[in-house]
Parts: sequence; structure tokens; C-alpha cells
Amino acid sequence: GAIEGIRSVDARGKITVVSAEKRPAYFRPLISYYLEGRARLENMGYRSRDFYEKNHCTVLYGRRAEKIDPAGKTVLTGNPIRRFLLSGSKEEGLALCGFSPGRPVLLVIGGSLGAARINSLIRAILPRLKDFQVIHVCGRGNLDPALAKTEGYRQFEFIGPELPDILAAADLCVSRAGANFLFELLALKKPALLIPLPKT
Repeated sequence: GAIEGIRSVDARGKITVVSAEKRPAYFRPLISYYLEGRARLENMGYRSRDFYEKNHCTVLYGRRAEKIDPAGKTVLTGNPIRRFLLSGSKEEGLALCGFSPGRPVLLVIGGSLGAARINSLIRAILPRLKDFQVIHVCGRGNLDPALAKTEGYRQFEFIGPELPDILAAADLCVSRAGANFLFELLALKKPALLIPLPKT
């Protein structure tokens, strides 16, 4: 993210985060899991509890910036990426899916809520993907029980902390062409087949 980008070039400069939100940022896709009792409140934070302290940041919740000095306070960082995605382990990702290192891995991800059209198309052509081991992130409520024991195919509703390892295991990605994830794939040097968002 932006804070990691700044710290990579300026280890001690002052950083103040101003947020109109009154509480720390959280993983929105986990809300449904929390309401169902499948995720704990302390695991929903986008940042660890000590993240800002470790990075010497001041955080002002429930506040808005009224005035800034662009010439003196602006740093060009490029599109922010989630730095933790760069530290994944291919071996851990393969082990999580029960895959072997001998065949390439295709990662199919349609977004945190999944994409029904992508789900149906990928499942329809699974017999033609025998050369690949397939990781399919299909969205909440979209698991197909009939495919649960399919060799070389692993489906997830949502991937959280394991995402760096899953990306490290992938040799090729099929994804929606969302801007943030696109830049993260570029940073990881992952070849990808991108599917444009509808009506764009």
C-alpha cells in the first residue's frame, strides 16, 4: 500500500493518515463470514493492530483534511499494491491445495464476490484443462459440491491471508481486469488472461 511505498524510500519521515471513517479499515468480503460466526472480529482488520505504530504513523479517525500543500507534501508512488503479496511461498500454496509441483497451476479469480459467468465457463471446460492444476476462487455460496473431489481442481469461496501463497503457486491467472489486482499481477510478473468488467 501507500505507507509501505513511502517507507521504502523514506524510513522515518512523518506520515499522518486522515480517515473520515471512525474505525480502522476492514476486509469487507469478511463481513458475511463475521455475521455467520465464521470469522472473528480481530481478524477482520485490513492492517494488524501494531502496523501504524511500527511504521511511525499518526492516524486520525473521524477527521477530514481541510487543506493540503501539494507542492511540498506530495510524493509520486505509482499505483499502491499490497506489499505482503510479494512474500508468498509457492511450496505453501501448492500444499494448501494438495497440488504437486510437476504440473502448472492456473488461478481463476473473478473478484471477492465471484463472477457467475466465469464460474460456469471454467467448470464447463475443466475436462480440457487436464494439463493444469486449477485453483478457482468462485465467491461466497458458489462452491460446487459435485466437483469437491475432482483431481487437480481446488475451489475456494474466498481467500484471505493465504493469498500471497496462492499467487506464488500460480503460473497463469485468469481474472477480472480490476485496476488494483492488475498492478499486483504486474508486480508479481504473473502472466494473465484478463476479462474486462461488464460495460467498460
